[in-house]
Amino acid sequence: MKKFYILSLGILLCAGGASAASRFKSAKPQQRSKKFKTEAAAPLWRPSVVTDFMFMDDEWLKLGQATCKYDSRGNLIEEFAEDEDGGKYKTVNTYDEYNNVVTRLETIDEGDGWENSSKREFVYDPVVHNFYTRRFAFDWDGENWVSTYATEYNDVIRNNAGYITEIVKSLPWMDDMRAAYRSVWKYDENTGKASEYEYYTNYSTEGTEWELYDNISYRNIEWETTDGQMTESNIFDLVSGNNKVKSATVYCSDAEETWVDGYFFVEYSQQNPDDYFTKETYSDPTEIGRTTRRETIDANGSLRITESEYFDEDGEPTDDPTYVVVEEIMMDEHGNPVSDIISETFEGVTEVVAGMKNEYTYDADGNITEVISMEYDYETEEFFYNVRTVYGKYVDAAGVESIVNDGSDAKWNIGVSSVAAECAGLTGLSAYNLHGVKVLSAVATDGHAALSFDTLPAGIYLVHADGTDSTIRFVKR
Repeated sequence: MKKFYILSLGILLCAGGASAASRFKSAKPQQRSKKFKTEAAAPLWRPSVVTDFMFMDDEWLKLGQATCKYDSRGNLIEEFAEDEDGGKYKTVNTYDEYNNVVTRLETIDEGDGWENSSKREFVYDPVVHNFYTRRFAFDWDGENWVSTYATEYNDVIRNNAGYITEIVKSLPWMDDMRAAYRSVWKYDENTGKASEYEYYTNYSTEGTEWELYDNISYRNIEWETTDGQMTESNIFDLVSGNNKVKSATVYCSDAEETWVDGYFFVEYSQQNPDDYFTKETYSDPTEIGRTTRRETIDANGSLRITESEYFDEDGEPTDDPTYVVVEEIMMDEHGNPVSDIISETFEGVTEVVAGMKNEYTYDADGNITEVISMEYDYETEEFFYNVRTVYGKYVDAAGVESIVNDGSDAKWNIGVSSVAAECAGLTGLSAYNLHGVKVLSAVATDGHAALSFDTLPAGIYLVHADGTDSTIRFVKR
Protein backbone atom coordinates (compact mmCIF):
# COMPACT_ATOMS: atom_id res chain seq x y z
CA MET A 1 0.00 0.00 0.00
CA LYS A 2 2.59 2.51 1.19
CA LYS A 3 0.96 5.90 0.66
CA PHE A 4 3.60 7.70 2.80
CA TYR A 5 1.07 10.12 4.11
CA ILE A 6 2.69 11.96 7.03
CA LEU A 7 0.73 14.53 9.00
CA SER A 8 2.29 17.87 9.88
CA LEU A 9 1.85 18.49 13.60
CA GLY A 10 -1.01 20.82 14.40
CA ILE A 11 -1.97 21.25 10.76
CA LEU A 12 -5.20 19.96 9.29
CA LEU A 13 -4.91 18.63 5.79
CA CYS A 14 -7.78 19.06 3.39
CA ALA A 15 -8.33 19.99 -0.23
CA GLY A 16 -10.84 22.33 -1.79
CA GLY A 17 -13.00 21.55 -4.80
CA ALA A 18 -15.70 22.86 -7.06
CA SER A 19 -18.54 20.58 -6.05
CA ALA A 20 -19.77 18.46 -3.16
CA ALA A 21 -18.37 15.30 -4.68
CA SER A 22 -15.00 16.58 -5.87
CA ARG A 23 -14.30 18.84 -2.88
CA PHE A 24 -13.19 15.85 -0.83
CA LYS A 25 -10.00 14.52 -2.35
CA SER A 26 -8.06 11.75 -0.68
CA ALA A 27 -4.84 12.70 1.03
CA LYS A 28 -3.35 9.23 0.46
CA PRO A 29 -1.01 10.14 -2.40
CA GLN A 30 0.50 13.11 -0.58
CA GLN A 31 3.91 12.90 1.00
CA ARG A 32 5.04 14.88 3.99
CA SER A 33 8.35 14.90 5.82
CA LYS A 34 9.79 16.59 8.84
CA LYS A 35 12.75 16.43 11.17
CA PHE A 36 12.87 15.86 14.88
CA LYS A 37 13.73 18.75 17.13
CA THR A 38 17.00 17.75 18.76
CA GLU A 39 18.30 20.87 20.47
CA ALA A 40 18.94 20.97 24.19
CA ALA A 41 15.93 20.89 26.48
CA ALA A 42 17.29 23.53 28.87
CA PRO A 43 16.40 26.93 27.40
CA LEU A 44 19.74 28.73 27.82
CA TRP A 45 22.28 25.94 27.89
CA ARG A 46 23.63 25.59 24.37
CA PRO A 47 26.24 23.27 22.82
CA SER A 48 29.32 25.07 21.52
CA VAL A 49 30.46 22.03 19.50
CA VAL A 50 28.21 19.90 17.27
CA THR A 51 29.50 16.89 15.33
CA ASP A 52 27.46 15.07 12.67
CA PHE A 53 27.81 11.48 11.50
CA MET A 54 26.07 9.33 8.88
CA PHE A 55 25.68 5.56 9.18
CA MET A 56 27.28 3.89 6.18
CA ASP A 57 28.69 0.40 5.62
CA ASP A 58 27.91 -0.60 9.22
CA GLU A 59 29.86 2.27 10.75
CA TRP A 60 29.45 5.94 11.58
CA LEU A 61 31.07 8.17 8.98
CA LYS A 62 31.96 11.63 10.28
CA LEU A 63 30.50 14.36 8.10
CA GLY A 64 31.86 17.41 9.88
CA GLN A 65 31.96 19.49 13.00
CA ALA A 66 30.63 22.92 13.89
CA THR A 67 31.46 25.37 16.67
CA CYS A 68 28.71 27.71 17.79
CA LYS A 69 28.35 31.07 19.50
CA TYR A 70 25.17 32.41 21.09
CA ASP A 71 23.75 35.64 22.39
CA SER A 72 22.40 36.01 25.93
CA ARG A 73 18.94 34.85 24.79
CA GLY A 74 20.26 31.56 23.47
CA ASN A 75 20.08 32.55 19.79
CA LEU A 76 22.75 31.11 17.50
CA ILE A 77 24.74 34.13 16.28
CA GLU A 78 27.62 32.29 14.61
CA GLU A 79 28.28 28.79 13.38
CA PHE A 80 31.63 27.75 12.00
CA ALA A 81 31.60 24.33 10.33
CA GLU A 82 34.28 22.23 8.68
CA ASP A 83 33.60 19.05 6.72
CA GLU A 84 35.87 16.05 6.33
CA ASP A 85 37.03 17.26 2.91
CA GLY A 86 38.42 20.46 4.38
CA GLY A 87 35.60 22.75 3.31
CA LYS A 88 34.84 25.54 5.79
CA TYR A 89 31.49 27.25 6.24
CA LYS A 90 30.43 30.15 8.41
CA THR A 91 26.92 31.40 9.15
CA VAL A 92 26.36 34.66 11.02
CA ASN A 93 22.87 35.63 12.27
CA THR A 94 21.43 38.78 13.80
CA TYR A 95 18.11 38.94 15.65
CA ASP A 96 15.46 41.45 16.61
CA GLU A 97 14.00 41.94 20.07
CA TYR A 98 11.53 39.08 19.46
CA ASN A 99 14.31 36.59 18.62
CA ASN A 100 13.49 36.59 14.92
CA VAL A 101 16.37 36.29 12.46
CA VAL A 102 16.91 39.70 10.79
CA THR A 103 19.99 38.90 8.72
CA ARG A 104 21.80 35.68 7.85
CA LEU A 105 25.11 35.68 6.02
CA GLU A 106 26.74 32.47 4.79
CA THR A 107 30.35 32.38 3.64
CA ILE A 108 32.52 29.52 2.42
CA ASP A 109 36.21 28.67 2.18
CA GLU A 110 37.11 25.79 -0.12
CA GLY A 111 40.83 26.41 0.05
CA ASP A 112 41.09 29.76 -1.72
CA GLY A 113 40.03 31.99 1.15
CA TRP A 114 36.65 33.11 2.43
CA GLU A 115 34.00 34.08 -0.12
CA ASN A 116 30.39 35.13 0.15
CA SER A 117 27.85 32.38 -0.51
CA SER A 118 24.32 33.52 0.32
CA LYS A 119 22.41 35.90 2.54
CA ARG A 120 18.89 36.47 3.83
CA GLU A 121 17.27 39.62 5.17
CA PHE A 122 13.90 39.73 6.95
CA VAL A 123 11.38 42.43 7.81
CA TYR A 124 8.59 41.49 10.24
CA ASP A 125 5.01 42.61 10.79
CA PRO A 126 4.73 45.16 13.63
CA VAL A 127 1.74 43.33 15.16
CA VAL A 128 2.35 39.63 14.46
CA HIS A 129 6.01 39.77 15.34
CA ASN A 130 7.07 36.40 13.90
CA PHE A 131 5.34 36.91 10.52
CA TYR A 132 7.73 38.35 7.97
CA THR A 133 6.46 40.87 5.43
CA ARG A 134 9.71 40.79 3.47
CA ARG A 135 12.19 38.02 2.89
CA PHE A 136 15.10 39.01 0.67
CA ALA A 137 17.24 36.14 -0.59
CA PHE A 138 20.54 36.52 -2.42
CA ASP A 139 23.29 34.32 -3.81
CA TRP A 140 26.80 35.52 -4.53
CA ASP A 141 27.83 35.14 -8.18
CA GLY A 142 31.49 35.99 -7.56
CA GLU A 143 31.06 39.72 -7.97
CA ASN A 144 27.54 40.73 -6.94
CA TRP A 145 24.60 39.66 -4.83
CA VAL A 146 21.88 38.20 -7.07
CA SER A 147 18.27 37.94 -5.89
CA THR A 148 16.89 34.37 -5.86
CA TYR A 149 13.51 32.66 -6.10
CA ALA A 150 13.31 32.48 -2.29
CA THR A 151 12.54 36.21 -2.10
CA GLU A 152 8.98 36.80 -0.87
CA TYR A 153 6.77 39.78 -0.04
CA ASN A 154 3.70 39.64 2.21
CA ASP A 155 1.75 42.90 2.21
CA VAL A 156 -0.65 43.12 5.14
CA ILE A 157 -3.70 45.41 5.13
CA ARG A 158 -5.69 46.09 8.30
CA ASN A 159 -8.97 47.85 9.07
CA ASN A 160 -9.47 50.74 11.49
CA ALA A 161 -9.68 48.29 14.38
CA GLY A 162 -6.23 46.92 13.50
CA TYR A 163 -7.52 43.55 12.26
CA ILE A 164 -6.17 41.90 9.12
CA THR A 165 -8.43 42.27 6.09
CA GLU A 166 -6.02 41.26 3.36
CA ILE A 167 -2.62 39.69 2.77
CA VAL A 168 -1.07 39.70 -0.69
CA LYS A 169 1.87 37.38 -1.26
CA SER A 170 4.23 38.35 -4.09
CA LEU A 171 6.85 36.04 -5.57
CA PRO A 172 9.66 36.53 -8.11
CA TRP A 173 8.56 36.65 -11.73
CA MET A 174 11.12 37.34 -14.42
CA ASP A 175 12.98 40.41 -13.12
CA ASP A 176 10.18 41.66 -10.89
CA MET A 177 7.91 40.64 -8.02
CA ARG A 178 4.40 39.53 -9.00
CA ALA A 179 1.31 39.24 -6.79
CA ALA A 180 0.62 35.49 -6.63
CA TYR A 181 -1.75 34.78 -3.70
CA ARG A 182 -4.28 36.83 -1.80
CA SER A 183 -6.18 36.21 1.44
CA VAL A 184 -9.28 38.33 2.09
CA TRP A 185 -11.16 38.57 5.41
CA LYS A 186 -14.50 40.33 5.83
CA TYR A 187 -15.82 41.37 9.24
CA ASP A 188 -19.26 41.37 10.81
CA GLU A 189 -20.34 44.92 11.72
CA ASN A 190 -22.08 43.77 14.89
CA THR A 191 -19.50 41.42 16.40
CA GLY A 192 -16.38 43.00 14.90
CA LYS A 193 -15.07 39.50 14.18
CA ALA A 194 -14.13 38.02 10.82
CA SER A 195 -17.15 36.28 9.29
CA GLU A 196 -16.02 35.53 5.71
CA TYR A 197 -12.82 34.30 4.11
CA GLU A 198 -11.68 33.96 0.50
CA TYR A 199 -8.38 32.86 -0.98
CA TYR A 200 -7.30 33.90 -4.47
CA THR A 201 -4.55 32.94 -6.90
CA ASN A 202 -3.07 34.84 -9.82
CA TYR A 203 -1.84 32.67 -12.68
CA SER A 204 -1.73 35.46 -15.26
CA THR A 205 1.65 36.06 -16.88
CA GLU A 206 0.75 39.57 -18.01
CA GLY A 207 -0.86 41.24 -15.01
CA THR A 208 -3.08 40.60 -12.00
CA GLU A 209 -6.19 38.49 -12.58
CA TRP A 210 -7.42 37.12 -9.27
CA GLU A 211 -9.24 33.78 -9.35
CA LEU A 212 -11.06 32.30 -6.35
CA TYR A 213 -9.08 29.21 -5.39
CA ASP A 214 -11.07 26.05 -6.21
CA ASN A 215 -14.17 28.30 -6.38
CA ILE A 216 -14.49 27.86 -2.60
CA SER A 217 -15.23 30.54 0.01
CA TYR A 218 -16.11 30.45 3.71
CA ARG A 219 -18.92 32.35 5.39
CA ASN A 220 -20.81 32.47 8.70
CA ILE A 221 -17.52 31.92 10.50
CA GLU A 222 -17.83 31.45 14.27
CA TRP A 223 -14.82 31.63 16.55
CA GLU A 224 -13.73 29.88 19.71
CA THR A 225 -11.26 32.75 20.09
CA THR A 226 -9.76 35.33 17.74
CA ASP A 227 -7.57 38.42 17.82
CA GLY A 228 -8.11 39.33 14.18
CA GLN A 229 -4.49 38.55 13.22
CA MET A 230 -4.93 35.59 10.88
CA THR A 231 -1.77 35.14 8.82
CA GLU A 232 -2.51 31.55 7.75
CA SER A 233 -3.72 31.08 4.18
CA ASN A 234 -5.73 27.93 4.93
CA ILE A 235 -8.76 28.33 7.20
CA PHE A 236 -8.33 24.73 8.34
CA ASP A 237 -5.04 25.70 9.97
CA LEU A 238 -6.86 27.98 12.40
CA VAL A 239 -7.22 25.46 15.22
CA SER A 240 -4.52 26.66 17.62
CA GLY A 241 -3.08 29.79 19.17
CA ASN A 242 -5.02 33.05 19.29
CA ASN A 243 -7.27 32.21 16.36
CA LYS A 244 -9.42 29.10 16.62
CA VAL A 245 -12.34 28.58 14.25
CA LYS A 246 -15.41 26.97 15.78
CA SER A 247 -17.47 26.57 12.60
CA ALA A 248 -17.82 27.84 9.04
CA THR A 249 -20.09 27.33 6.05
CA VAL A 250 -18.34 26.27 2.85
CA TYR A 251 -19.67 27.89 -0.34
CA CYS A 252 -18.93 26.92 -3.92
CA SER A 253 -19.38 29.19 -6.93
CA ASP A 254 -19.43 29.01 -10.70
CA ALA A 255 -20.11 31.61 -13.35
CA GLU A 256 -23.85 31.60 -12.65
CA GLU A 257 -24.54 30.80 -9.00
CA THR A 258 -23.22 30.20 -5.49
CA TRP A 259 -24.41 27.41 -3.22
CA VAL A 260 -23.68 25.81 0.16
CA ASP A 261 -21.21 23.00 -0.42
CA GLY A 262 -20.54 21.91 3.14
CA TYR A 263 -19.58 22.81 6.69
CA PHE A 264 -16.54 22.84 8.93
CA PHE A 265 -16.97 22.17 12.68
CA VAL A 266 -14.34 22.12 15.44
CA GLU A 267 -14.62 20.92 19.03
CA TYR A 268 -11.84 21.89 21.45
CA SER A 269 -10.74 19.97 24.51
CA GLN A 270 -11.41 21.53 27.89
CA GLN A 271 -8.59 19.51 29.46
CA ASN A 272 -5.87 20.38 26.93
CA PRO A 273 -6.13 23.57 24.82
CA ASP A 274 -3.98 22.05 22.07
CA ASP A 275 -6.37 19.16 21.44
CA TYR A 276 -9.31 19.32 19.03
CA PHE A 277 -11.70 17.32 16.86
CA THR A 278 -12.71 18.62 13.41
CA LYS A 279 -15.46 17.56 11.03
CA GLU A 280 -15.70 18.51 7.37
CA THR A 281 -19.12 17.73 5.96
CA TYR A 282 -21.11 17.87 2.76
CA SER A 283 -24.07 20.21 2.24
CA ASP A 284 -25.98 17.88 4.53
CA PRO A 285 -24.11 18.47 7.81
CA THR A 286 -24.86 14.90 8.94
CA GLU A 287 -22.83 13.52 6.01
CA ILE A 288 -19.21 13.62 7.12
CA GLY A 289 -16.40 13.80 4.59
CA ARG A 290 -13.37 13.93 6.83
CA THR A 291 -12.52 14.10 10.54
CA THR A 292 -9.27 14.93 12.29
CA ARG A 293 -8.57 14.37 15.96
CA ARG A 294 -5.53 15.64 17.85
CA GLU A 295 -5.15 14.24 21.36
CA THR A 296 -2.46 14.46 24.02
CA ILE A 297 -1.86 10.96 25.35
CA ASP A 298 0.53 11.31 28.30
CA ALA A 299 2.11 13.75 30.75
CA ASN A 300 5.23 14.14 28.58
CA GLY A 301 3.19 15.77 25.83
CA SER A 302 3.05 12.76 23.52
CA LEU A 303 0.26 13.06 21.01
CA ARG A 304 -1.78 11.22 18.43
CA ILE A 305 -3.34 12.66 15.27
CA THR A 306 -5.99 10.57 13.55
CA GLU A 307 -7.47 11.55 10.21
CA SER A 308 -10.38 9.58 8.76
CA GLU A 309 -11.91 9.89 5.29
CA TYR A 310 -15.58 9.04 4.70
CA PHE A 311 -15.83 9.08 0.92
CA ASP A 312 -15.14 6.78 -2.03
CA GLU A 313 -12.90 7.27 -5.04
CA ASP A 314 -15.56 9.48 -6.68
CA GLY A 315 -15.79 11.71 -3.62
CA GLU A 316 -19.22 10.37 -2.66
CA PRO A 317 -19.96 10.03 1.09
CA THR A 318 -19.75 6.66 2.84
CA ASP A 319 -21.02 5.50 6.22
CA ASP A 320 -17.70 4.01 7.31
CA PRO A 321 -14.19 5.42 6.90
CA THR A 322 -12.48 4.35 3.69
CA TYR A 323 -9.04 5.49 4.77
CA VAL A 324 -7.51 6.23 8.18
CA VAL A 325 -4.04 7.53 8.91
CA VAL A 326 -2.66 7.75 12.44
CA GLU A 327 0.50 9.55 13.47
CA GLU A 328 1.73 8.93 17.01
CA ILE A 329 4.55 11.04 18.42
CA MET A 330 5.98 9.81 21.70
CA MET A 331 7.97 12.24 23.86
CA ASP A 332 10.38 11.51 26.70
CA GLU A 333 10.44 13.24 30.09
CA HIS A 334 12.65 15.98 28.66
CA GLY A 335 10.05 16.87 26.06
CA ASN A 336 12.01 15.47 23.12
CA PRO A 337 10.43 13.10 20.55
CA VAL A 338 11.65 9.52 20.78
CA SER A 339 9.44 8.11 18.04
CA ASP A 340 7.14 9.26 15.28
CA ILE A 341 5.18 6.39 13.74
CA ILE A 342 2.67 6.70 10.89
CA SER A 343 0.23 3.90 10.16
CA GLU A 344 -2.54 3.57 7.58
CA THR A 345 -5.72 1.58 7.40
CA PHE A 346 -6.87 1.09 3.81
CA GLU A 347 -9.15 -1.60 2.39
CA GLY A 348 -9.21 -3.34 5.75
CA VAL A 349 -5.43 -3.55 6.11
CA THR A 350 -3.51 -1.62 8.79
CA GLU A 351 0.23 -1.23 8.46
CA VAL A 352 3.08 1.07 9.44
CA VAL A 353 4.15 3.07 6.39
CA ALA A 354 6.74 5.47 7.76
CA GLY A 355 8.46 6.42 10.97
CA MET A 356 11.51 7.65 12.81
CA LYS A 357 13.05 7.02 16.19
CA ASN A 358 15.55 8.92 18.30
CA GLU A 359 17.89 7.57 20.98
CA TYR A 360 19.12 10.28 23.37
CA THR A 361 21.96 10.56 25.82
CA TYR A 362 21.72 13.37 28.39
CA ASP A 363 24.16 15.03 30.76
CA ALA A 364 23.46 15.75 34.44
CA ASP A 365 21.72 19.01 33.54
CA GLY A 366 19.32 17.34 31.11
CA ASN A 367 21.11 18.57 27.98
CA ILE A 368 21.40 16.28 24.99
CA THR A 369 24.95 15.02 24.49
CA GLU A 370 24.11 12.59 21.70
CA VAL A 371 21.12 11.71 19.55
CA ILE A 372 20.99 8.77 17.17
CA SER A 373 18.19 8.85 14.61
CA MET A 374 16.68 5.85 12.88
CA GLU A 375 14.32 5.71 9.92
CA TYR A 376 11.69 3.09 9.09
CA ASP A 377 12.19 0.96 5.98
CA TYR A 378 8.81 0.01 4.54
CA GLU A 379 10.20 -2.92 2.54
CA THR A 380 11.96 -4.68 5.42
CA GLU A 381 9.59 -3.34 8.12
CA GLU A 382 12.62 -2.47 10.25
CA PHE A 383 14.31 0.68 11.51
CA PHE A 384 17.82 1.44 10.28
CA TYR A 385 20.42 3.88 11.62
CA ASN A 386 20.51 7.14 9.75
CA VAL A 387 22.14 10.13 11.45
CA ARG A 388 24.08 10.62 14.68
CA THR A 389 24.75 14.02 16.23
CA VAL A 390 27.05 14.64 19.18
CA TYR A 391 26.68 17.83 21.23
CA GLY A 392 29.56 18.97 23.42
CA LYS A 393 31.00 21.78 25.52
CA TYR A 394 27.72 23.24 26.70
CA VAL A 395 27.82 26.91 27.64
CA ASP A 396 25.42 29.06 29.59
CA ALA A 397 24.23 31.46 26.90
CA ALA A 398 22.78 33.72 29.59
CA GLY A 399 26.32 34.29 30.81
CA VAL A 400 27.26 36.09 27.59
CA GLU A 401 25.51 39.44 27.33
CA SER A 402 27.23 40.35 24.09
CA ILE A 403 30.43 40.36 22.13
CA VAL A 404 31.80 43.83 22.77
CA ASN A 405 34.46 43.54 20.08
CA ASP A 406 35.58 40.55 18.06
CA GLY A 407 37.64 40.96 14.94
CA SER A 408 39.70 37.86 15.64
CA ASP A 409 39.21 34.11 15.45
CA ALA A 410 38.98 33.72 19.22
CA LYS A 411 36.72 30.86 20.29
CA TRP A 412 35.03 31.42 23.66
CA ASN A 413 33.77 28.76 26.02
CA ILE A 414 31.43 30.27 28.63
CA GLY A 415 30.40 28.40 31.77
CA VAL A 416 28.29 29.36 34.77
CA SER A 417 31.27 30.91 36.58
CA SER A 418 34.15 30.40 34.18
CA VAL A 419 35.43 31.73 30.87
CA ALA A 420 37.92 30.13 28.51
CA ALA A 421 39.26 31.25 25.15
CA GLU A 422 41.37 29.69 22.44
CA CYS A 423 43.08 31.50 19.61
CA ALA A 424 46.38 31.68 17.75
CA GLY A 425 48.33 34.58 19.24
CA LEU A 426 46.41 34.52 22.52
CA THR A 427 48.72 35.54 25.39
CA GLY A 428 46.21 35.47 28.23
CA LEU A 429 42.86 36.60 29.60
CA SER A 430 42.12 39.72 31.64
CA ALA A 431 38.83 40.40 33.45
CA TYR A 432 37.69 43.90 34.43
CA ASN A 433 34.77 45.12 36.51
CA LEU A 434 32.55 47.95 35.31
CA HIS A 435 34.87 50.49 37.00
CA GLY A 436 37.71 49.39 34.73
CA VAL A 437 39.64 47.65 37.51
CA LYS A 438 41.37 44.40 36.54
CA VAL A 439 40.06 41.71 38.89
CA LEU A 440 41.39 38.51 37.29
CA SER A 441 44.04 37.46 34.82
CA ALA A 442 45.53 34.29 33.41
CA VAL A 443 48.46 33.48 31.14
CA ALA A 444 47.79 31.48 27.99
CA THR A 445 49.45 28.18 27.23
CA ASP A 446 49.57 27.08 23.59
CA GLY A 447 46.95 29.66 22.69
CA HIS A 448 44.51 28.64 25.44
CA ALA A 449 43.58 30.38 28.70
CA ALA A 450 40.83 30.15 31.31
CA LEU A 451 39.47 32.19 34.20
CA SER A 452 37.37 31.12 37.19
CA PHE A 453 34.99 33.68 38.72
CA ASP A 454 34.19 31.53 41.76
CA THR A 455 35.81 33.98 44.18
CA LEU A 456 34.18 37.08 42.70
CA PRO A 457 30.71 38.45 43.48
CA ALA A 458 27.84 38.26 41.02
CA GLY A 459 27.93 41.03 38.45
CA ILE A 460 28.97 42.08 34.96
CA TYR A 461 32.60 41.79 33.85
CA LEU A 462 34.51 42.51 30.65
CA VAL A 463 36.90 39.74 29.63
CA HIS A 464 39.61 40.59 27.12
CA ALA A 465 41.55 38.01 25.12
CA ASP A 466 45.05 39.44 25.44
CA GLY A 467 46.99 39.46 22.21
CA THR A 468 43.76 39.80 20.17
CA ASP A 469 41.03 42.40 19.74
CA SER A 470 38.32 40.11 21.13
CA THR A 471 36.34 41.13 24.24
CA ILE A 472 33.15 39.72 25.72
CA ARG A 473 30.77 40.91 28.41
CA PHE A 474 30.32 38.13 30.99
CA VAL A 475 27.53 37.96 33.56
CA LYS A 476 28.14 35.97 36.72
CA ARG A 477 24.80 35.11 38.32
